[in-house]
Amino acid sequence: MYYYLIVLKAAYVTPADEGAAPIPTSLWPKAVTLVVVVGIVVLGVVPQAVLPALESAVSAMIGS
Repeated sequence: MYYYLIVLKAAYVTPADEGAAPIPTSLWPKAVTLVVVVGIVVLGVVPQAVLPALESAVSAMIGS
C-alpha cells in the first residue's frame, strides 16, 4: 500500500522536471481508457445489474 502512495505522490504531487513535455495521445486511447474506467466503476458499484448476464455467459461456455 505504501508503494502505491509513493507512486501517486510522484505522479500528482511532485512537480515535473524542467523541460518535461506532456506525452501526446490521440482520442482513441483516451476513449478506451474512459470506457474501461466506466466499466470498472459500474461493476464495482452495481454488480447486480451485470451479474445475471455474466453468469449465463459462463454457464454457456462451460456447458452446464
